[in-house]
Amino acid sequence: FPVTIGLTAASSDRLYRSTNGGSTWTGLAGSATTGLHGPMCMSEDGQTIVFGTTNGSRLQISRNGGPTFGVISLVGTSSWTGLSCSADGQVIFVSSASSTVMCALSTDNGVSWTTENPSDRASNTGYQRTACSLNGNKLVVTEGQIGSPPQGYIWVSLDRGATWIQEANNNTDRWQGLAMTPNGRIIFAGAGTTAKAWVGIGV
Repeated sequence: FPVTIGLTAASSDRLYRSTNGGSTWTGLAGSATTGLHGPMCMSEDGQTIVFGTTNGSRLQISRNGGPTFGVISLVGTSSWTGLSCSADGQVIFVSSASSTVMCALSTDNGVSWTTENPSDRASNTGYQRTACSLNGNKLVVTEGQIGSPPQGYIWVSLDRGATWIQEANNNTDRWQGLAMTPNGRIIFAGAGTTAKAWVGIGV
């Protein structure tokens, strides 16, 4: 099924889409932006495509497989760091390096959004990566804010963000890698310079 990838060019930054396993690629003109492409996600049927930029507050969504994109306005962020969605594209979960937005969740294909802050700290600029199960019920986000005190937890929600469970802590580095099986049973996270890894099964 469709695959998308973000590429950066000198004159036009846009997403490229392949429908034949990567043999050929087509640029999605509607995704052109002056910002560098950051995280992205796509529904199982390829119709919902969401991407963020790493040097601006733009978060864009297409609901028709890429011909057109619309801007999602979430004020107060400057760098999107993680983005994931459910198989049907209804649940979209995004994290940022902003102390204003932190994380945001939509359960209606990006129409409306609620701000999420799993740690409940007043200020957090360290949310790094997100993961979402196929049905959208299980959400995971990593953080890694080096400071005093250091903050490097993995947060898991089993109820679409209603409550959050605090998992592994890494006080010396950021959790910058995150993967989860489609059913949400196994979670794998990796840290940066300290080469730490964490595996959660059935959490």
